[in-house]
Amino acid sequence: MNKYFRKAIVYLGIAALVCLSGVVYSQVPGNVSQDTGNVQGKNARINKRQARRRFLESLNLTDEQKEKLKEQNAKYKEQGRKIREKLRAKRKELRDELNKDTINRKKIDAIVSEINSLSAERLKQMVDKIISTKEILTPEQFKKFQEKVNSVRKRIKQRFGEKKGMGGSFGKGM
Repeated sequence: MNKYFRKAIVYLGIAALVCLSGVVYSQVPGNVSQDTGNVQGKNARINKRQARRRFLESLNLTDEQKEKLKEQNAKYKEQGRKIREKLRAKRKELRDELNKDTINRKKIDAIVSEINSLSAERLKQMVDKIISTKEILTPEQFKKFQEKVNSVRKRIKQRFGEKKGMGGSFGKGM
């Protein structure tokens, strides 16, 4: 079980980095204010798109690979959005239950079970996307892709530190 859990964490980390691969080139040099405003926000999205495009170009993909990746991304993006929305709603429901004056343990356990189920579904989707990506790319392309993902992971850890735990709180007094 412990071995499975470690594998799942590794796959989850890789999947998160796959999703964040466009961030690598999109960082603005120098000290820039956090207040992005509307114009800067649009520029940041354009920079991310350009960075992602440049990265994909560096993999020397065939037209067929580009099309398959585009279809794959559309499919998993929509599935991921639905799961994230459900998770967000369930987490809010859990916070609301925990903030009530009287605790209904059965209801809380049921919500936690639903959150766990959705989280497992999300992890499975990420692993499926990694496998699908690996099937589309050549071994050399996938290796380059992994190196870029690991580079992004390292930069994110350096910039934001490693998060531990669930984060956030369930409301006042907790």
